[in-house]
This record gives sequence, C-alpha cells and structure tokens, in this order.
Amino acid sequence: LDGRSIGVLDISGNAEEAHPHTLALAVAGAFSIENMMSSVHNSLLMRTALNSSHESIILLNDNFFPIWLNLTAKQTLSLFLPQIATLDFRKLLPDLDWKTVADWNHKEPLFMTDVRFLTKQSAIHCSVSSSSAMSSSGRTYTIALQKQEKLIQSVNKMSGNRAKYTFDDIYT
Repeated sequence: LDGRSIGVLDISGNAEEAHPHTLALAVAGAFSIENMMSSVHNSLLMRTALNSSHESIILLNDNFFPIWLNLTAKQTLSLFLPQIATLDFRKLLPDLDWKTVADWNHKEPLFMTDVRFLTKQSAIHCSVSSSSAMSSSGRTYTIALQKQEKLIQSVNKMSGNRAKYTFDDIYT
C-alpha cells in the first residue's frame, strides 16, 4: 500500500520448460495479491469508521440475523456476537416495517423513527435507518439505530429547551 515490496512471486525454473503464459500467470497472481491486500485494507478502514460512529450499526444477513455489530451497538444494546447470532432482529425491533425494509430497492436509506429495541430488561426508544445491498452470498441489511434520548438532548441543546420528563415518565 505504501509502495514497498512485501514479497516475491518466484517463477524460476528451467528456461526450456517454461510455458509462454508463465509471465502472464505471475503478473496476474501479483495483481490478485495486490487487489486482495487493498480490499483487506479498505475493509479495515471501513470497520474503523463504523466503529467510531455514535450510531449503533448492525449488519444483518438475508434472514435478518446479525453478522456484525459496531462497538456502539455492542455497548448501547449490550449485545455481543456470537451470543446474538441466533436472534431474529424482526423480534427485537417489532415496530420496524420489515416488509418495507426487505422490499426497499432505492439507493438512499429508508428512515423511520419511534421504534423500540426490545431487550430482556427494557425497551430502548430509537430512531432507525436501514439500507440493503446485494452480494454474492445474498442480501445484507444495514440497520443504524440512534437512541432518541441523544436526539432529544441535541434538539434541546440547540433550541434552549429542557424536557422535564423522560420516556420512563410516559405511560401508555
């Protein structure tokens, strides 16, 4: 990535037995290794960026089971892989319109607010955005959750308002 040589692809041998495609094979192998290293590097950069987000970001497989969580999701939701790998997220986010999420084919994310993330102890009130992407292994869903208390604190800070109640004070 920084222009240094990291290894040697050795194709040495008897010149009389060399095939005309040997050099092309070696060059293709080198390019393949470079592309793989670049992909790994980009993946690490992306994970670093996602882990530094204030939103809880969860990647779900096409059956809505989690395959990756960022650090904020692990801390905020008190969930960790592999313990939650068998949890169907449609049950943890019952207010989310999962049919719309599954059918969403637009490039921009689908935003929803006022959803509950159900834990064994309580319900966490969140705003959520979701998007999906296709890959060779199927569809992957990205769910980004932001606790509404942070949103309310930000709005109150900007507007100068102060709420005198919390979600715990509201009975339905």
